[in-house]
Amino acid sequence: NQYFAMGEWEKSAAWYHRFYNHQNPSGLLHDRYSSMTYCARALRRVNHVQDAIKADNSAMFQVPRWADAYIGMGENMMLLQHFPEAEHWLKLALQMEPPDRIGFLNQLDYTFRPQFLLGGCYMELGRYADAVEAYEKALEWRPLDKMALEFRDAAQQALAYTERSTALATVASDMPLDQLLEMGRNGWKDEMAHQSVR
Repeated sequence: NQYFAMGEWEKSAAWYHRFYNHQNPSGLLHDRYSSMTYCARALRRVNHVQDAIKADNSAMFQVPRWADAYIGMGENMMLLQHFPEAEHWLKLALQMEPPDRIGFLNQLDYTFRPQFLLGGCYMELGRYADAVEAYEKALEWRPLDKMALEFRDAAQQALAYTERSTALATVASDMPLDQLLEMGRNGWKDEMAHQSVR
């Protein structure tokens, strides 16, 4: 934990892995589980994603009903730019429960965090309405989070742009070619925007 707190990610991952191998299967379930989820977090910080996947899988094998490893798998898939798979894991995470451990438990890890990640996933997939919804849900848990507010606004702008583009394309499809060419010479964006709201 000290290495993790100091940001020495490779050292902390090595120690978490060593602890897991020493404890498994005789150690406390909570300790084995958290050693692998924190190992995966550390490995992601140094972009060792395949090793992080193995660590999250080990944690998931220990306790399939706890959410941390599913969230971790979602992050792993996002780092690999496998966004449909990331969506799958993050949605599963929202169906799981936090560890029933004694001690400090940050509820934002199981509420804000997966929704925030889903928002980023949907942005990458071009699903801007879903991104807005995910960021809105994240903001229910952390209303003043600056990054979530900025990303929600960006998703809203992207959604508005795509809706306008679709409307303009619909208008253009009904116009003769010579009229479209004339519009191109005389400021087609303004003209099509005008016609789209008539």
